[in-house]
Amino acid sequence: MKSTSIAAYGATALSLLQSRDPAGFEKLFQYLTPSSLRTLQDCLCEALDTKTTSGTHPGWQSLSSTEKTQCCNEVVAEAVLRRLVFKCLRKYSTCSTPQTMEEALKHHTLPKSLKEELVERYGGDPPNTWYDALQRLKVIADNNADQRNPGLWELVLDHPMTAYVPVQCQSCGLVVPDDLNSDLTDEQVGLREEEPTDEEAPLVRSGWFRGPRPHAKVFVLTCTECGVVSRWFRSRDPYVILNAQKWGRLCGEQEDLRLDLANYLDSHPNVLASGLGSYLERVQ
Repeated sequence: MKSTSIAAYGATALSLLQSRDPAGFEKLFQYLTPSSLRTLQDCLCEALDTKTTSGTHPGWQSLSSTEKTQCCNEVVAEAVLRRLVFKCLRKYSTCSTPQTMEEALKHHTLPKSLKEELVERYGGDPPNTWYDALQRLKVIADNNADQRNPGLWELVLDHPMTAYVPVQCQSCGLVVPDDLNSDLTDEQVGLREEEPTDEEAPLVRSGWFRGPRPHAKVFVLTCTECGVVSRWFRSRDPYVILNAQKWGRLCGEQEDLRLDLANYLDSHPNVLASGLGSYLERVQ
């Protein structure tokens, strides 16, 4: 619908918005919610109306209100897609080395209940670590090589090692729903934010949990059921992500872990496409 010249002018207007308020602009893109996208669209349309009043781009002024909205939608959509691709490429650039990944897989001792679950599901001896569990998957994949059964990567994607784990009390397992629209405040579910300790600081990252969390914080949960206090935080470090002691593993950590495992296994799934698809699912 929009001409090439209007499209280019829209992109320029978007850049001007960023230069005026870099922090506010980045915040709109950080969490792609319907509200932030509407705000971005409204700001862009307003900027274009202001910039073209003097006749800088008469083609814009000749558009109807509906056409202007559609034009802004297209400019914003293109910007969002560029951001998503950049995030995927940046995620790939932070991939852990195979050596780091193997050390992380061997680091945590699995709890008894998880060992029993894995034996029941995959057979073999009880795995002591995630590394042992991965070796079992390799055996199964080798045995399935000439059959129409899941290969190694499919087994990894369906394994508790890469599964989503909700944030929960690390004693009794009471789950804290990751729900932006929850009627319960952080305080009501026993949750508060704290600054990370010196030891935690290099491991903590910002990220979404019950809404946007723009700063790297540690979440302290005082369980409303058993009273035990747990500490949890979002992280890119595989040592943290692979913690098997009721440690929350949210969608972003799942993506990071799968990328690290793909690199470690020298598998080559279409990580970029799957990562982009995952992001798009979350913003729809």
